[in-house]
Amino acid sequence: MACMGNWVCFGCRITKRRPTWRRVTYTRPESIGMRGNVKCQQCSKLMYFLGPTIQIPPKSKPKEWAKLYDALIEFRQEFAKKHEIGKVKLRHELEKAISELEQRGYNKEREKLIKEYEERLCRHT
Repeated sequence: MACMGNWVCFGCRITKRRPTWRRVTYTRPESIGMRGNVKCQQCSKLMYFLGPTIQIPPKSKPKEWAKLYDALIEFRQEFAKKHEIGKVKLRHELEKAISELEQRGYNKEREKLIKEYEERLCRHT
């Protein structure tokens, strides 16, 4: 289902709305705060995507724009931190599973599973 997503330029305090899908911020939260292919008509810099439901302050209220920018930066940092923690947890789980399987001794299917886990580990490192 389509809706309009908010794109903003914090330097110029300009907003553009472009079509997006309604659940984009739920299914792809990493897209919040990303710069896309939408350019600001005033400064020609790439604009930030904030999703379809965020409240954008009026251009005449720079303090509210600063708060929105700070909230965006905080969200991006928190998301990056959670993403990194998730990668570390997955890496440890795979290492633990490989170690447990190796301790059980040789088995053709087990060796195949170990190899699969090692490949996944390489992709996530």
